[in-house]
Amino acid sequence: AIVGVSNSCSNSIKVRPVFRNTNNILTIYNGLESIGDNENIKNISLREEFKIPKDDKVVVMLGTYEERKGHQFLMVSMKKVFEKIPNTHLVIFGTGSEDEKTKIMSYIDKHTPNKSIFLPGFIPHAAEMIRDANIMLIPSQEHESFGLTAVEAMINGMPIVSTDIGGLPETIGENGLCGYCCPKHDYSMFSEKIIYLLDNPLHAKEMGLNGKKRAKKLFNPERMSKEYYSLLND
Repeated sequence: AIVGVSNSCSNSIKVRPVFRNTNNILTIYNGLESIGDNENIKNISLREEFKIPKDDKVVVMLGTYEERKGHQFLMVSMKKVFEKIPNTHLVIFGTGSEDEKTKIMSYIDKHTPNKSIFLPGFIPHAAEMIRDANIMLIPSQEHESFGLTAVEAMINGMPIVSTDIGGLPETIGENGLCGYCCPKHDYSMFSEKIIYLLDNPLHAKEMGLNGKKRAKKLFNPERMSKEYYSLLND
């Protein structure tokens, strides 16, 4: 069998001529283990790490520095967010080449100069640190077969503002339930959804709780392993 991690991924395989008449392409969603509430994780504070006041707003992005991840789109969108809510901080976790990092810095200088934006590179416990943030941002512009960072956000009870690329809408679910999916070129909508969630913390919290339920139901490792086990023993 050929396994895709989302229906979007599986369908992208089916359209290729060599697989057009293949009947054994199926979908098994990725599973991600909850990080839990152990003491080691409680001591990892994003706000302390970057000296962000506890009452300020924090939005995060978690991904590589590749162009397809949409850093330029994000900076254009964040310009309006910083104007409307000045006490907002953006933390971009990720890895990439020096050239890629330089390009991201040029986007910051062009669209959001002198704003509170952190580009710390790779941090081992970033997936745990994001629980201090208000929103997970996923501004991808192409090639997202699943959207693992969306699940990481949901596990942490965070709402999501994402583009509608590939498997992201499928992972996040109904628009407005666990987060928002915006057209990939719609800077205005992307920024408006961020502003709305920052201005409406109760609704944002409700969406985060919806995300936790969805992640527990659809994206848990036990469910994933059982489906692979069943496939291998069929």
